[in-house]
Amino acid sequence: MRNLDPGHLLSYIDESGDTGFGKQQSSTTYTLGCVVINSAHWGGVLDEFVEFRRRLKSKFKIPMRSELKANYVLRGTGTLKHLNLSPGERSLIFRSHVKFVAENPYLHVFAVVATKSGRLTGSQLFDESWVRLFQRLERTSDALGASTVQLVHDHGEDESIRKLARWSRRRLTAGSQTGSGLIARPFKNLVEDPVSRDSQASYFIQMADFAAYAAYRRLHPGTEKVQQIVPQDSWDLYGDALLSRVTGVRLGEPKAIVTLQA
Repeated sequence: MRNLDPGHLLSYIDESGDTGFGKQQSSTTYTLGCVVINSAHWGGVLDEFVEFRRRLKSKFKIPMRSELKANYVLRGTGTLKHLNLSPGERSLIFRSHVKFVAENPYLHVFAVVATKSGRLTGSQLFDESWVRLFQRLERTSDALGASTVQLVHDHGEDESIRKLARWSRRRLTAGSQTGSGLIARPFKNLVEDPVSRDSQASYFIQMADFAAYAAYRRLHPGTEKVQQIVPQDSWDLYGDALLSRVTGVRLGEPKAIVTLQA
């Protein structure tokens, strides 16, 4: 079992799905994927991922600067469209992303999966999901001895995320272990405002995108055609990279996936 080193933690976050409900194009879930790394190891891991992308370029002709998203791999669209890759090749690309994280001792992943029922939509669903992510990062940083945490996320909801981060720094709560309501757990270790980055320019945010999609499919497997590319057990293949402390021990449930019935 690998350990997350204490210190300054960088948390890269990307989302899968939307916060709507009942519309023709609405997704089944709204999911946040999170990749956590100690900043001391960031440069070395980046160099290794660059080499990984070079191998993908050599084998599949995918340009180094092309953004890779789980949906592109699933459907053969986006930056992969002109390559006409087979389902088997796209499955290999998805698994290789999971394998890279699983085999790197400095990378850790978890996810928040909100399954929609119509109870929460729009900003409510957004806020509830992100608050759960902040809670787990706060608990993790505190358990490591007050490690500091900085968030880096895909651009698009910058103002909403910034407001929630500032609120969390002062007013975040968590469930009491005695079951007697909520207790104050302000996220004091959260430093600065979250940083917004274009996912096209961040390999780490792209890693978080793959994690978000794998977590979603762990709970909602999809059709046989989907599972040819992303099998239901793809999330489990992250192995020791799964930040299991965010969910504790839950018999029969996947590690490191925080669930929300929305």
